Amino acid sequence: LVNDQLKQEIAYVSITSSGVKWSQMKNRNRRLRPLKAATSLALEAAYENYMNLLRANQNPSQIITVGNLGSSIEVDLSKKLMLRPEHAELVRSFEPAIYMQYKTSTHQQHVHVRIFRIQIDNQQLDCIFPVVFAPVPPPKSVALDSGVKPLIEMSAVIGKVTAEVFRFKYFRVLVQEMQLKIDQGFLNNILDFFAGSVAEYNELESFKTDQVMIDTTLLETSAVQTIIIAGMKNLYDNFHISPIKTHVSFSLGGSQGDSDKKALRSEMLNLFLQSVGIAITDVQDVVFKLAYFEKQNSLMSNQQLMNEMMGHYMNQGIKQMYVLVFGLDVIGNPF
Repeated sequence: LVNDQLKQEIAYVSITSSGVKWSQMKNRNRRLRPLKAATSLALEAAYENYMNLLRANQNPSQIITVGNLGSSIEVDLSKKLMLRPEHAELVRSFEPAIYMQYKTSTHQQHVHVRIFRIQIDNQQLDCIFPVVFAPVPPPKSVALDSGVKPLIEMSAVIGKVTAEVFRFKYFRVLVQEMQLKIDQGFLNNILDFFAGSVAEYNELESFKTDQVMIDTTLLETSAVQTIIIAGMKNLYDNFHISPIKTHVSFSLGGSQGDSDKKALRSEMLNLFLQSVGIAITDVQDVVFKLAYFEKQNSLMSNQQLMNEMMGHYMNQGIKQMYVLVFGLDVIGNPF
């Protein structure tokens, strides 16, 4: 993300895959269990070296030992088998950065989307928080049992009742734990970036747009179509959005850019931060928890669903702001 007018890099946004990971699968239950991160990295390096030697028409050793002395394993690279400390099949895989699957049949459609990892880095040299947004690593017990999960995963099974009424038999969104760390300098740079991205006024394009509006019939206008679509109701058998948990940190420091840009552009936000800023800077890693949103066996329009979702998250957000403001150490924590 670059501000062309100031010739300044603001942020670097990356969507990355999981990288190669190794898992073991026992014959008893055929369930994949990921290896430890250090063991997986050592095994991947040994496997790449083994494959390079094979391409060079050499005869490398197939059975090797990888890992530390206390947690070493003996593997057969040619057959991808673990020989010691237990016999198990080894599986080499990776999660892509973005995974999309779409299936359709006569009666229903299936959509599956996964985004593994999103990270936003602050590009200012003297920033307080180098990483603005990233997933929170899962606990070691969870990582060893099921591995690292995608940040966002959505799965939906959609059927048709009529040509205009859809039935959402299954719609679920899973969002993993995240962290958001912002300083005032980064916030200023973002506000400057969007304040400068104003579309230029083009008289010819506006004239053509007016001509299209004149030739459009009343039923074809966007306002009428919005009313018609809002009146159509869909069936939601199982609609669920998982709880959202975010670790939020904020600092009034950071790079301010030019000397005349030390204050936030929003006067109301600037007044709030300057009023409670001393207390906020002492609070790090504040946890915001938004409860799950769920609808089962409901008949409602898209507009009704959006209104309920907005009301739900606004209510949860107000409760969490109460925890943030009234949970400051300067006035005591009521919880």
